[in-house]
Amino acid sequence: MTQLPTDATNDPAGTAALRLDVVAGLTAAAVVLPKAMAYATVAGLPVAVGLYTAFIPMVVYALLGSSRVLSVSSTATLAILTGAQLGLAVPDGDPAKLVTATASLAGLVGVMLLLARLMRLGFVANFISTPVLTGFKAGIGLVIVLDQVPKLLGIHIAKQGFFLDLLSVVRHMPDTSLMTLAVAAATLLVLIGMERLLPHSPAPLVAVGGGIAAAWLLGLQARGVSTVGLIPPGLPSITLPDLAMVEQLIPGALGIALMSFTESIAAGRAFASPGDPHVDANRELIATGAANLGGALLGAMPAGGGTSQTAVVRATGGRSQKASLVTAGAAAAVMLLLAPVLGYLPHATLAAVVRFHAYAPQLFGMLPMLLAEAAAGQFENLMAQSRMLEQLIGEQIYVPLQLSVMCAEDAPGMRVDPADAGTILGTEFVDYTLAQCAVWPRGRMPGDFHDAVKSDLPVLLLSGELDPVTPPRYADEVQRALPNSRHFVFRGQGHSVMGVGCGPRLVAEFIAAANAKALDGRCLEQLQYSPPFGGSYGWDP
Repeated sequence: MTQLPTDATNDPAGTAALRLDVVAGLTAAAVVLPKAMAYATVAGLPVAVGLYTAFIPMVVYALLGSSRVLSVSSTATLAILTGAQLGLAVPDGDPAKLVTATASLAGLVGVMLLLARLMRLGFVANFISTPVLTGFKAGIGLVIVLDQVPKLLGIHIAKQGFFLDLLSVVRHMPDTSLMTLAVAAATLLVLIGMERLLPHSPAPLVAVGGGIAAAWLLGLQARGVSTVGLIPPGLPSITLPDLAMVEQLIPGALGIALMSFTESIAAGRAFASPGDPHVDANRELIATGAANLGGALLGAMPAGGGTSQTAVVRATGGRSQKASLVTAGAAAAVMLLLAPVLGYLPHATLAAVVRFHAYAPQLFGMLPMLLAEAAAGQFENLMAQSRMLEQLIGEQIYVPLQLSVMCAEDAPGMRVDPADAGTILGTEFVDYTLAQCAVWPRGRMPGDFHDAVKSDLPVLLLSGELDPVTPPRYADEVQRALPNSRHFVFRGQGHSVMGVGCGPRLVAEFIAAANAKALDGRCLEQLQYSPPFGGSYGWDP
């Protein structure tokens, strides 16, 4: 009998394909594990939690996910959201409570993702555009960078919000530990140099290994450089969630679940090859939900698909989720064999790894320009960015998100309208927007974004007469495609008129009757004109 030759290279289960997956998995481990430990510190958790997150969630997703190459562990976005929620749940930072709160949060995220699958909400992924994710991550990047600066400088500050933290860092800069700063600078040089000269190389692993070696050989801890300290060896133990924390954690878990899902979908689809199976959104809900549930029971923080680590898997020839299983195996080996060595790792090295990978390149290019302008005595743009970021974390994320969407979808078509010249603010809004969008990161604009939305559904349109952002003529144009709509103009008012005068009553009546044309809007005639700049923002006099 003649045996037909087989081509192992074209067989995903063959030896050649397996070899590629093993190489990709080990290479990804060299990138994933140092970053996972670093992101754990961003969330205010021990570095061991990062290793746990690169172990169980990755194994569960590899068994259930629809993407062949998606690598699931911690990400910068999930880390900062987790840290913010844990800071509210455990304000005193008690280590035992943090472990329980982390398990409860990850478990809630998993449950929410599975419930979303039962409700067939996978289609939601189609409505989250590239500009939204770009803006969200731009805001997250700035928050993470500031969070790591004290570790890079070897100083300690009391966290009070973005802008106050920035001022506190400036005040404490004279206390900088020069040895800690040197460690951070050396780490950044390694990361930047390897990224430029050897793309997709295991730069984080080299940086972490160098930091450990330097701390051990030079006795950096005795010279004032803070290190990770004792890491318990062995695999993670069972951790049970605390049901008493559920109510407090639900808002944060909902946001984290949304970002875990959207990041996973975005990364999975971005790195899918033409011959790969379709990345199914509903199956991804099951896979990421189960991954978070499994991780919660074994001490992991919330997990999701990561773009950079998935890129490494694809770039090094990974063809299946066997690569992720190899990466998870490497994480288990590190926990079992290398935990004592990791105790020498300087915090400044981890902070440099976080800073390099979390800071959006577009923003990195924008800050030198802002600082150069400030040095020349022009503080307007720098102060505008500072004011934008001085609110709590929610607004730090919301405003950059809004800017990225606006800069991608609105700014390219913005023109000064002669009709605006006679209004209170004139063309200031357009001029300011175009100037800011010139330096702000953005995504692609969908081709059908400006197409009219046509519907027979009842629609209620509310506009402020003096609104400089969305003047009444905008609603008049939209109304042409909505035959069952009604447009009310609030005399003397500006933006955000929902709660002005009898606006709440009109909205309530519309919801109850589902008929905009039956509403009686004569109550709006009683509104008085707001002061000019009060009217711009919808304040009722």
